[in-house]
Amino acid sequence: SSSSSSSSSSSKVHTSPHSERSQDPDVECSVPSAALLVQIALMFWTAAALKTEPEWMDGSAIYYAFSIDQMATRVTYLCLHYPTFLSMLTWLLPKVEVLCPLLFFLPISSGWLRTCAVAVLSFFSCFWGLTIASGYNFWVVFCVVLVALPPWFWNRVIMHLSTQSRVGLRIVYLKHTGAARILPWYHYFFLHPQVSLSSKSVAEAEADARAEGGIPELIYPKVTFSVTDCYGSTWFEENAAAVLLYESPLLWPLGLPLGLGCFKPFAILFVCCSTVVHCFLPGDRRSHTDRLPEHRRRRSDSPPKQRRAHLPGRKSIRKGYWAIQCFCALLLLYIVYWNVCDIRGQPLSPRLEMIGATFRIDQSWSGVPPYVVKDDGWFVIPGRLRNGKEVDVFRDGRSVTFEKPAMVSQMYPNHRWRRYMMNLWLAIHEDKRLHYGRYLCREWNLFKRNRQTTDDEYNLQSFSIIYMREDTLPNYEVKGPEKVVIWQHTC
Repeated sequence: SSSSSSSSSSSKVHTSPHSERSQDPDVECSVPSAALLVQIALMFWTAAALKTEPEWMDGSAIYYAFSIDQMATRVTYLCLHYPTFLSMLTWLLPKVEVLCPLLFFLPISSGWLRTCAVAVLSFFSCFWGLTIASGYNFWVVFCVVLVALPPWFWNRVIMHLSTQSRVGLRIVYLKHTGAARILPWYHYFFLHPQVSLSSKSVAEAEADARAEGGIPELIYPKVTFSVTDCYGSTWFEENAAAVLLYESPLLWPLGLPLGLGCFKPFAILFVCCSTVVHCFLPGDRRSHTDRLPEHRRRRSDSPPKQRRAHLPGRKSIRKGYWAIQCFCALLLLYIVYWNVCDIRGQPLSPRLEMIGATFRIDQSWSGVPPYVVKDDGWFVIPGRLRNGKEVDVFRDGRSVTFEKPAMVSQMYPNHRWRRYMMNLWLAIHEDKRLHYGRYLCREWNLFKRNRQTTDDEYNLQSFSIIYMREDTLPNYEVKGPEKVVIWQHTC
């Protein structure tokens, strides 16, 4: 009767979907995990909600975006030769930004559907990173989207990497050595999870050798760790490090010289690192229990039943768990409210802003332009030196020319300078032009002049900031360029 009752109870446990879901290690159902996916989804939903201009309806928005020469790349100019592709992309982009994040929250077949959604969003992020010179913005979005990959994807990656040679490794190292400090971290980040990792003290290694009637394999300080592969071969020190490199799913290219017989120059680095770590962070020869104070040592040496009294109770753990869930839920609501106000142009009260600055959650998704930019151009800054010579201050003293460069985006040293100069053209940043003019005078007279001569006749006296404006028209037509003097400065 006892066996039947146990079998019936076990069958009930196995047939209960709630018990299976709660015992599944791949399922994480909590407010922090939901907040992570919600923030990623809100980023794309906000971008789709801002696409309300008529150009998004008639299929010309991407054409105008790719016509901004200051942010164009060679791939951008290649795509401009295919207007049908740009129209289809304009029609498809808002749908992708709305539908793909919805797949993150489907309870049915969420594994492969979420993987497909991440793949599509990652493709678009890479495409924008190749076609729009915006620094690392789209590549950061690409990395953020990868966080949404489900366990369904990673389990299949692990199954693909679970070869016999990678899973069958056995690592043994001596305690309180440099290898003991590095190998656990290397095993955690770079090796297969099923790789066996164990440690021994010097006394245990000598006792095992006496029991087997041989010489101990691990001898401090010459041999501190060994690796046994799936074929039963045991490797030591540099050879063992080469095997660990070769059987790593991530670092296996570094172990390719193992098959060529020239692995020592590559693998000796691991042994050197372990030695350096052991020298600068020397470990005590006592066990971890001996390092504890007297009152904590008695507690750790006590039986498990006695140690349970020192652990926190289940009630306190549950209270802490729900406190964290509620706290994360409040932060998520705060972030959503912050961005809704930001999109609407409503300022937050100083007290609410202080909360975001304190926890560093003062994020914003208003970087997505709510309008289609149709004006473009490039800068020419003709300056007059004290000797009467005219040079282009913006191009390191070259001769002044108003012709359009072949690649306008390459005129800027980096993306920060590109954004600064594009904002300098806007009327709302007119007050910043004085500071930029002072910067050009100081930069030229203190540094650039000294590269040629120390004569004061090469000092910069005055210059004008001219913006060569071009207006993008439909059907690949351009109006301009038109010279617009936005600032005149005297040093």
